[in-house]
Amino acid sequence: LGPVPASDELFQMAKKWDPQLQLFSLMGKKLALEEARIRNSRLPEINLEASALGQQSDESLFGDALRSSNASIGLLIRYAFPTPELKFSRQKTLLDSRSNEIQSSRYISELQRRAKELTRTWADERLQIDLSKKAGEAAQRKLLAAQKGYDAGFTDWLTLLKAQNDWSQSQLDLLRGQLALKRVEVAVDEATGEVLSKFGIEMK
Repeated sequence: LGPVPASDELFQMAKKWDPQLQLFSLMGKKLALEEARIRNSRLPEINLEASALGQQSDESLFGDALRSSNASIGLLIRYAFPTPELKFSRQKTLLDSRSNEIQSSRYISELQRRAKELTRTWADERLQIDLSKKAGEAAQRKLLAAQKGYDAGFTDWLTLLKAQNDWSQSQLDLLRGQLALKRVEVAVDEATGEVLSKFGIEMK
């Protein structure tokens, strides 16, 4: 793992990839379209109608035929009053939409909390590894000094044994820290979708 990112940066990465948030978004759009369809079904229907009532012919004084016709153009407006079923369907859609928004908001809050927790754990484990490395270096120097003292006859066997145990413990602590940091890396990959990209899988 590289440098610890800001929790907001990690949160935005997780938010962009998270498939559950994508489902919430798609559901919200679907419910919005359904509510618009129900609302539009209550709008009045307007049709333009034209009709010819008849035709009349007369002769003028000069023998010409005069023709006239009666025609009309009108607007026909039909309005469907909302039925109980339509009202119920709209109310249900609005409630489902509100429920989807609440669940999405709660999920985002939880995602943000997890991002903060991951970055905090990430920083703690990196610090622990740095401390373990420094402790290992100090234990190694003590072990070399104890070994030289023992070879020269200035250090007893128990002192040398303790120095060996301290160095072994420092290496064990370092290994534990590296494993803990690896677990953080896996958790970060899962949260941001990197674990899929490492296997050539892309979410679209």
